[in-house]
Amino acid sequence: MCLIVFAHHMHEDYPLIIVANRDEFFHRPATPLHEWPGSSIIAGKDEEKGGTWMGVTKSGRFAAVTNVRAGKAKQGIRSRGEIVTGFLDTNDPASYLETCNVHNELYDGYNVIGGDAANIYYSTNQDHNAFHHVEPGIHGLSNARLNTPWPKVAKAKQALRDMLAPQPEQLSFPALFDLLTDTSEANEEDLPETGVDKDLERRLSPMFIRLPGYGTRSQTVLVYHKNGDINVEEKTFDESGSKVTQKHYQWNCFE
Repeated sequence: MCLIVFAHHMHEDYPLIIVANRDEFFHRPATPLHEWPGSSIIAGKDEEKGGTWMGVTKSGRFAAVTNVRAGKAKQGIRSRGEIVTGFLDTNDPASYLETCNVHNELYDGYNVIGGDAANIYYSTNQDHNAFHHVEPGIHGLSNARLNTPWPKVAKAKQALRDMLAPQPEQLSFPALFDLLTDTSEANEEDLPETGVDKDLERRLSPMFIRLPGYGTRSQTVLVYHKNGDINVEEKTFDESGSKVTQKHYQWNCFE
């Protein structure tokens, strides 16, 4: 997952709205959004390592992970996707994030957000704080720390802010998907310095990435209503950017 934008207590009827893109190599096997057998998790699945990039449970707990981009990544012993599934399965989410942080050398660079409609936490192995409580607001996460103003993050946050400004009675899922389907590249002077080649940095700068063999493979919209209704919808894409699958789940976490 390489771009996550969310509105936390910014709408009187929808306490949490999340829109996310997952960028990955197309040869890496993955299963689209589904209910995991013998579990309350609803998520896609990375078939190479067994974890997931983003998921939610029937009780309303969610989690998502992004990698930290650097010119040369180390090779972690454990998969970052395990952090998401572990957070969704644990009975003590805060302690779980603390344990991950204590043993952060086991993972390549990661950012994790997780919680529910009431409380959201952010954790990264780029500092020594086990987790940070996320205040209400519109937040964005890519491959640097939460709210680092990369062009795609700033643009996506503003787009979500504009969408919610009139406090619409109903949220449009197509509009939320469209929000992160922008393929325009950032200006060279606005590109971050992450240690990768400048031309590659520019080609990775759109919200929706299309490169040979690599790009935005899925988009997820997760919406919580104050009455307990939760809606999650995922679209997957092929290398050309064409939609392959679309799945939607709805339930009430109070029932």
